[in-house]
Amino acid sequence: MSLLSVDSLSTHYPGAAGTVRAVDGVSLEIAEGETVALVGESGCGKSTLGKSLMRLVTPSSGRVRFQGRDVTAMSAKELQLIRRSVQMIFQDPFASLNPRQTIRTILTAPLAVHGVSGRKRREAIAAQMVEHVGLPADALEQGINFIDTADVYHDGKSEEVVGRGIEAHRDHWVLATKFVNSHTKGPNLGGHSRKWVIETVENSLRRLNTDYIDILYFHRAVFDAPLEEPLRAIADLIRAGKLRYFGVSNFRGWRIAEISHLADQLGIDRPVASQPLYNIVNRTAEAEQLPAAHYYGLGVVSYSPLARGVLTGKYEPGKEPAADTRAGRGDKRILETEWRPESIAIAKEIAAHATRKGINPTEFALAWVLNNKLISAAITGPRTEEHWDSYVKALDVKLDAEDEALVDRLVATGHPSTPGFNDPSHPVEGRVPRSPASGADNVVPLTRAVA
Repeated sequence: MSLLSVDSLSTHYPGAAGTVRAVDGVSLEIAEGETVALVGESGCGKSTLGKSLMRLVTPSSGRVRFQGRDVTAMSAKELQLIRRSVQMIFQDPFASLNPRQTIRTILTAPLAVHGVSGRKRREAIAAQMVEHVGLPADALEQGINFIDTADVYHDGKSEEVVGRGIEAHRDHWVLATKFVNSHTKGPNLGGHSRKWVIETVENSLRRLNTDYIDILYFHRAVFDAPLEEPLRAIADLIRAGKLRYFGVSNFRGWRIAEISHLADQLGIDRPVASQPLYNIVNRTAEAEQLPAAHYYGLGVVSYSPLARGVLTGKYEPGKEPAADTRAGRGDKRILETEWRPESIAIAKEIAAHATRKGINPTEFALAWVLNNKLISAAITGPRTEEHWDSYVKALDVKLDAEDEALVDRLVATGHPSTPGFNDPSHPVEGRVPRSPASGADNVVPLTRAVA
């Protein structure tokens, strides 16, 4: 029996030109254990349909049944339990999907993943979406021309999706991917070796379905690996026409200086971009990374401007996160980085301030990052069309001295919101004890695991 079924559902919503028919005649069956991704062009009605299903509101026509029972005959308590049990994912990479694809044609054969959860579920959804994803014309019209991915995101599935999305206008896009990390464990499957640099670039070119990559980033530093070897390999790949430029991600200031000097010594072009984490509740990049990049001529394309969603203001201080949030799902990276009491409290103050300005906290947080002259661009990761709309609106937000002073009061320049916080994935290198701690081996590893 279907968990949730919809017969010829039709929904409408008010638009600029009057009432718009968002979804017409959609039939949908969701079985126990399935997660369904709603995909379709911008404005085609994914959100309208999703809200109808999640809230179990009686549509304008058609019926919604749960386990065979009409929802209109159920009590409020029953409906609340149903809402908690039904999972819907609104997949909207790069703001929107193929403009020629409608919600009706996709949902008659919905993307569904059976009996899996967490990372495996996301990877399976990504694999199925490879055949469906396109990029909307309005992204080009809005001036969007830079897409960032990495070889290890969803075990390479992200690169496949990106390659399909930009295929029609490949030369318009500045395409960036990364290397160093590994999909699988092995002595030569990751790191800085010439073997891995060449192998991972060839693999990325194949997955991206392109013959060149605009920017190849070092994804992170490998502490005890020399930089000359990967630099020489990158130079050869540039000469072969497979790369246009290279950049660095998560490099501290001194390492940005070192790789720039090495490039000069080897007679190759310096890196063109640095990609640090940078947002209101983690300003550590201001101390060294941003000044170093500026001095050595690197553009800065910062990531996580919303602190993995914390700066949207959706989390409440002292309360458990909602089950449908990144923190609520137990995401490892947010729990070891941005999920900090200080950041959550600051996010609420930012949200209140943004509301007084007549904007939402997402727009304020993004505008604050872009208000730094040392920032060239910010990487965003919209999950819904509503997210995308907020990101685009942030480009028109102008901050003033009062806004800057508020953030400076909440988080000191060059510091994180939590005193003493360090990201465990990017540890500090400057303490190597001569004597081991009690019970520890007399060895101090300096190499980060790359798997």
